[in-house]
Amino acid sequence: MERTHTKCAAGEQRISELEAELALSTEAAASLKDYIKLLEEKVVRVTNLKHQVELDEHRLTQAQQRIKERDSYRSQLDLYEKELTITSSSGFVNSQQQQQKSQIEALEKTIEGFHELVEKLEADLGKR
Repeated sequence: MERTHTKCAAGEQRISELEAELALSTEAAASLKDYIKLLEEKVVRVTNLKHQVELDEHRLTQAQQRIKERDSYRSQLDLYEKELTITSSSGFVNSQQQQQKSQIEALEKTIEGFHELVEKLEADLGKR
């Protein structure tokens, strides 16, 4: 009888130990679930931020392209105004060579700007 009593006590002790382990495991599982949920929320936030950065980069690229176009139009307009001023003003007589030289320089700058714009646009297309 004493043997049976000892076995029962040992069995009850083992049951208590297993229940304690189960409680700890359940608590650890709940803690891990909370941590996983937190990480998933962070992944969503990072994904949203990445998307926003991509949109901002696209807008910036578009704005830079518009600025380059505006600058090239402005340089063309300046060139035309300069030509108009030179040809219409009789008080300022420049030699034919000086006029052509200044026109060539202005046109070269405009062409250089267009080349840079084309290279940038081709690079942007290459990235996509």
